[in-house]
Amino acid sequence: MAIDTDHLRTLYWIARLGSFRAAAERLNVSQPTISFRIKTWESELGCTLFERRGRTMRLTEDGAAALDYAERILSLMEDLDRRLSGDSDLKGQIRLGVPDSFAIVGLPTLVKALEDEHPSLKVALTIADSAVLGARLDEGALDVAVLSQPRPRANVHLKTLGRHRLLWVSAPGLLPAHARYQPTDLAETRIFTNPSPSPSFQLLMNWFDEYQTVPRRLCTCDSLSVVRSLVLAGLGISALPHSFVQHELAGGTLVALDVAPDLAAPEIFLGTPRRTRNAAIFVMERLLREVIEETAFLDVT
Repeated sequence: MAIDTDHLRTLYWIARLGSFRAAAERLNVSQPTISFRIKTWESELGCTLFERRGRTMRLTEDGAAALDYAERILSLMEDLDRRLSGDSDLKGQIRLGVPDSFAIVGLPTLVKALEDEHPSLKVALTIADSAVLGARLDEGALDVAVLSQPRPRANVHLKTLGRHRLLWVSAPGLLPAHARYQPTDLAETRIFTNPSPSPSFQLLMNWFDEYQTVPRRLCTCDSLSVVRSLVLAGLGISALPHSFVQHELAGGTLVALDVAPDLAAPEIFLGTPRRTRNAAIFVMERLLREVIEETAFLDVT
């Protein structure tokens, strides 16, 4: 089946504007033309793309899947047009949100790669936990975000990037020698972590809950960099991503505690707006994946 770009643009603008009439005005064609394009494509595909909800048209499950492909194809076509016309450098601004851990491990490499490829593209950075980043992406305040264990949101499309391996770490000699630590063994130890409702806080609490115990000296901090500094100073322990402390572990300034059970490995996602044709988003996704692999930010991809 040959893909008609008119069909792709029609699908995109109906989904974005919510009606056949609005899409017809945007594309400068008649409303019957819009209806004919959709009916023709639905017949070719053998599925329904839209359903009426009151005065607006809503995507079906098949329609949402088709829109995802349509956005990518249209963006690639625009990118190809820029490249062949000699203007391949993206301009404007992209709003990127990442957690503290990625900001330390991978952000310098990412910004350098973006500067090399698209020097005219400006980056507006937000460093926050995944709950904040997910909300800002849903509100349209971000274009791309790296998210840990995100909850579903109406306006956010999620793609799996991989998983973090979390380790309990401490300064050498802080805790007595122990064959293997269980939650009950660490309940009285000072623990530093991100505050609720961060994914790391919830994973930590779930780990203790398995043994029906709670950490009694829990201290929260919204900066993982500060948490790492506190642990390096011997003031307590923390559960941190392996990539975030790999140099300290290799240098012996931190040690990994042998624990049972293992901490759950949080799943990391790339979040983007559901309806977008911003070519910079697709460039950012590619570069993020390359940087994640280059810096070993995730343990499983």
